[in-house]
Amino acid sequence: MTDVAKIDEEARTVFGFASVATIEDKQGDVIAPNTLEPAVYEYVKTARAANVMHEGPVVGECIESLFITAEKAALLGIPEEHVGKWWTGYHIPDDQAWENVKNGTTRAFSIEGRGKRVPL
Repeated sequence: MTDVAKIDEEARTVFGFASVATIEDKQGDVIAPNTLEPAVYEYVKTARAANVMHEGPVVGECIESLFITAEKAALLGIPEEHVGKWWTGYHIPDDQAWENVKNGTTRAFSIEGRGKRVPL
């Protein structure tokens, strides 16, 4: 899980890094950039929906997504420290989900996915 970086209350949008490749997550897993990048693109093509902790109805929709590669970082002037990160933004029309974002109950992004754990 990574923390929310920006909230726009008027537009009901929330932004931040959804995942950071090569960083150990709260479950002790690390996703390699060459695994995360195609997963990000597949998510945008096929899913885009947000729910609450991977359960229940859709409460929002992905409106922005960028997996930061070295090439994109160089072209866009993004600091190298962000290479391998997935920046995302969501519009949250669901009233309760939006209230939870505003009051800090929901304060981070968590990607849902399937993978195979491989010992390093």
